[in-house]
Amino acid sequence: MFLHTDRAAEVKAYLEHAYPGTFLLIDRDEAIEAGLFGRGDPTLARKRIGEVLAMLSDDRAASVVRVDGQVVLHRGAHGGMTADEMRIPVLLWRA
Repeated sequence: MFLHTDRAAEVKAYLEHAYPGTFLLIDRDEAIEAGLFGRGDPTLARKRIGEVLAMLSDDRAASVVRVDGQVVLHRGAHGGMTADEMRIPVLLWRA
């Protein structure tokens, strides 16, 4: 999840307290510097990525629930930091 906030430290502290061991929390700039979004110009990434990245730390999945209670359908759930999530096969061919 990308969390857009002007209180990143407070958001991270809350998530760590309320859901201990559930999330891997990374600051946006730390994620960009680590190359999680590629190595090119980070200008566009900085506009789209929230100040805090919250990734589930094991084999869990999440649903997005809006304030009015409606569950948002989410197709695909890749993006985890486990070895199984990072080893997704790719099929390439030339036409």
